[in-house]
Amino acid sequence: PLHMTRATSLLLSNGVFNANAKKMFHKSNTDFRVIGVLGAQSVGKSTLLNLLAAAEQGEDYDYYEHLISEADACIFRTRQRTKDKGKSVLRPRTDTLQFFITRERYVLLDTPPLEQLNQHSLNTIFQLLSVCHVVIIALDGLNMEQLRLLHAALRLRPSQGLAGKNLPQLLFVRTRALSEHYQPAWRERLEQQLSLLFGEFVTGEINCLLLPQLRSNAECVHHCGLPQLVRELWDFILGLPRLSSSDLSELQWFELLAETMRKCQFSSQHFDSVFTEIKQQQLEPRQKRANWRAET
Repeated sequence: PLHMTRATSLLLSNGVFNANAKKMFHKSNTDFRVIGVLGAQSVGKSTLLNLLAAAEQGEDYDYYEHLISEADACIFRTRQRTKDKGKSVLRPRTDTLQFFITRERYVLLDTPPLEQLNQHSLNTIFQLLSVCHVVIIALDGLNMEQLRLLHAALRLRPSQGLAGKNLPQLLFVRTRALSEHYQPAWRERLEQQLSLLFGEFVTGEINCLLLPQLRSNAECVHHCGLPQLVRELWDFILGLPRLSSSDLSELQWFELLAETMRKCQFSSQHFDSVFTEIKQQQLEPRQKRANWRAET
């Protein structure tokens, strides 16, 4: 597959699925992990993914300069292009589902901002809950409407069958954390609130991390330097056990996603229901072959 240098949209501006993205996916590799991010506008979703993607640059990479200050090396665009450099643009930087594949074969998915009581936002959540191994929920405060939307999507997902077994790990990241957010009492209160909302959907403790308000690469009293923060974020994500197993290759995963999104354009069914139905159809022939070999 081609090596990617920038994120690519999975949906084109006219709503058509980007079939050309297929050449980025490996035909036979099954050792890959899909990591998606959800959150409100300007909460730092793309910045989080840029930090993860840039971890391949090495120990001396200037994260702050290239991804935040000048933002000249962003894999996922964080600044809206405009002819007037002094003009403030309030439109979302990400308006369609975008992806980037790292050299280590991690598929990073960026999403449009979640909006309150919005069916499109609910569908976006369904998509990530169905296709990801890890879903990061970026928060710069306890946005209750956003959390209720996520809670509703989790409750609406099928609890039985293949869909019920295909659960991602949820990781809540409090972005732009200030010094008071590192106090044990505040951390404990945040984790208790998230546990009350999402405890029934997770196994064990709530996965929750803090990402500080970034002003440089340097460490401070409450947190380590930015390169170490990125390493710790990756270590945490890679340490999360997979809650579901899949024999799909990268290309099969992509084709499954493409077919599901196409069907959903002409169907009132939820994304996860269509995704599960097609996935089951793909897995059944393999299961029959495996059973036949076992019997003989």
